[in-house]
Amino acid sequence: MVADAAKKDKPEEKKGKNAKDEKKDEMPLKFMRPHYTTMKHIHEKIADPAIQKECANLISVLAMTSDEPIDCIIYRLKGTQEPVGDWGHEYVRHLAMELSEEWKKTADGTEAHKKTREQLLILARDIVVHHMKHNAEVEACDLLIEIERLDLLISFVDEADHQRVCLYLLRKKLPLLERIAFSCAPLTPDPDNIILIRTAKDLHLKFNKYLEAVRCAIMLNDTDEIKRIFKLTTDSLLQMQMAILLGRHQIFLDFEGAENGEKLGALNANTSLFEYFHSLGRELDIMEPKTPEGIYKSHLEASRPFGSTSAPDSARMNLAAAFVNGFVNCGFGVDKMMAEQEDANRWFYKNKEYGMFSAAASQGLVWRWDIDSGLAQCDRFLYVNDDFIKAGTLLAIGIISSGIQDPCDPASAILLDHVHSDRSVMRVGSVFGLGLAYANSKRETVIKKEEGGVIHELRKVITDTRTPSPITAEVRGLAALSLGLILVGTADHDVANEMVTSLMEKSEIELADPNMRFYALGVALIFLGTQEKAEVTVELVKCIAEPFGSMFATLVDVCAYAGTGNVLKIQGLLHLCSEHYETKEDKKSKHKDDPKSISKTKSSEVSVSTTSSASVSATSTPTTTPAKRSKFEFEIWAGRDQLEVEDTNFACQMISSADGEKREIVRT
Repeated sequence: MVADAAKKDKPEEKKGKNAKDEKKDEMPLKFMRPHYTTMKHIHEKIADPAIQKECANLISVLAMTSDEPIDCIIYRLKGTQEPVGDWGHEYVRHLAMELSEEWKKTADGTEAHKKTREQLLILARDIVVHHMKHNAEVEACDLLIEIERLDLLISFVDEADHQRVCLYLLRKKLPLLERIAFSCAPLTPDPDNIILIRTAKDLHLKFNKYLEAVRCAIMLNDTDEIKRIFKLTTDSLLQMQMAILLGRHQIFLDFEGAENGEKLGALNANTSLFEYFHSLGRELDIMEPKTPEGIYKSHLEASRPFGSTSAPDSARMNLAAAFVNGFVNCGFGVDKMMAEQEDANRWFYKNKEYGMFSAAASQGLVWRWDIDSGLAQCDRFLYVNDDFIKAGTLLAIGIISSGIQDPCDPASAILLDHVHSDRSVMRVGSVFGLGLAYANSKRETVIKKEEGGVIHELRKVITDTRTPSPITAEVRGLAALSLGLILVGTADHDVANEMVTSLMEKSEIELADPNMRFYALGVALIFLGTQEKAEVTVELVKCIAEPFGSMFATLVDVCAYAGTGNVLKIQGLLHLCSEHYETKEDKKSKHKDDPKSISKTKSSEVSVSTTSSASVSATSTPTTTPAKRSKFEFEIWAGRDQLEVEDTNFACQMISSADGEKREIVRT
C-alpha cells in the first residue's frame, strides 16, 4: 500500500516540474504524517529493493516534519538517489543542514565512516550543483565550508557566477538587493580564512582575472604567488596596474629582464607617484597653494559681532598654523609659508622648541613622495644652529620617503647617522623618521641583521644597557614604535620578545612614564591581524607589573584580532568595559568612609566615657614609654561606648567634637 502511494505521489516527469506541481505533489503527504513511524517499520520489511528505495524517498521527505534529527539524510542515502531538487528547495535545505551534522560525526576515520563520507560527498556535490543552478551560491559555499571541502567549489562555478562567489568569500559590498548575504573571510579564524582567500584566488585565475587574483595573493602575503601571477599576465597595461598596486602595498618586485622592466620598476617603486598626483591636481585646478588664514576664514572675523580685528600671535596658534599649512598643501609641493628660506626661518622662530620641531617636520607633508625636490628643500635646514629645526627636518625626510623605494635610499643614508647622536632631540627626529620612511617595508637593507640595517640599529637603541644610559625614555619609546611600524603584521617574535623583556626589567616608577606606552603600541603593531600567533605574547606581557601589564595585554589582543569579528573577543572586551577600575584614591576614600574599617582585636579594650572631660583607660600595661609613641588621630562614629583598638599600651584621651556627631581619640 505504501509503495503504491509512493508511486502515485511521485511524478513521472521531473524535468518540467515547477513550484505549483511540487505543492500539488506534497498535498497528499500531509495525510501520511501520522503514519510516519509505521512507514519506517514497513520499509524494513519490504523485500523488493526498488520499492524499498521508493519508500525511503517518501520517508526522507516526511522526515522534514519529524522529531528525528537525521532521518531525512539517512533515508535519502537509502533511496533511489533521484535529483535533490525534485522535492523542492526546502527539502534541499534540510538535507544540507543534516549533511553537515552527519559529516562531523564521521570524523574518526574508521572504515564504516569513510564509506559514509563517500556517500555524503556525492550528495554534497548534488546539492552544490542544485544551489548553483538556482542562484543560491551563498548556500553552496556555506555547505562546502561546513564539510571543509571548499576546493570542490572551483569545478562547479562558471564565469557568470564566479564574481558573486568571490565577493561573498572576500567581503566585498554586494549590490543593494543582494546584501542579505554576509561575507566569510574576515569573520573566519586562521587557517580557515586562508582557505577562503586561496579559493577566491583560484577562481579568479580560472577565468583569467589576473588583477583580482593578485589582490588575493596580497591578502595572503604570498610573494611567490604574486610573481607567478604576474608572469601569467600578457597585457602590458594590466602589468602596469599591478605594479602600481603592489607598490602601494610595499611589495617591490625585481623586473630585471622583463619586457618594459624599467618602466614597471619605476611604477612599482612609487618614484613617479607625485607626478600622477600633481597631474590630477592640475586637472582639478587645485594646485594653488592655500594658507591657514584662508582655511580659518579670518577675513570674516571683523564682520562678526564682537569680532576682534587683530588675533594674538601665540605659540599655540603658530603651531596650529604649521600643521594646517602642511595638511592642506600635502603632496602638492607648493606653499606660501616655507617656499623661501628666509620666510621659513622667520616662521620657525615664531615657535618654541618642539613647536619648531613640528613646523620643520611639516615640510615633509608639503613635499610628500617627491624625493628629489623634497630633499633639496630640506637640505637647507640641516645646517642651521638650532637642533630642534634640524631634528624636525630629519623627520620631514622620513615623511617624504615613506612608501618610496629609491635606488639611492637617501633616508637610510641621512637618518642613520643621527640615531646614536648625543643630543636627544636629534635622536627623536631620526628614529621616528626611520619608522615612517620604512613602514611596512620588507627590503633587504631594512631587515638585514648587521651593521647598517635599520631594524638592527633600532634594536640597539632599545637594548642599550649602559648605566647611566645616554638614551632617554622618549627615544626608547619612539624606537619601539618605529619597529612596530616597520614590522607591522609580521608577528616577529624575536623583536617583540626583546621589547617585552626590556619592559620587564623596568620598575613601576619607570613604567609610569607615558613614553613606555609606545612599547606596548609597537608590539601590538607587530601582531596586527595575526590572531592566534599573538597568544604567547599576550600571556607573557601579563607578567609585567599592574596596571601596565593588563593594558599591554589588552592592546596586543585587540590589534591581533582587529577586523576579524571574533565574537568571543568582543564579549571579553565588553566584559572589561563593564568592570569598574578602582584607583588608589578610590580605595583610600572607600576605606576612610567605611565605619567597619577600624580594626578590632580581643587583646585590648578601651572604655570610653560620654562626658567631655572623661579619660580613656587601657586594660593592658604599656611595654614602652608613651614618649616613644608616635602621635596619630582617628575618628569614630558617635554612639559607640566600647571600642577595641589594636594597640592600647598607652593612655588615650577622648575629645568630643563641636557638632556632637563624632569623637576623636588622640594618642599621647
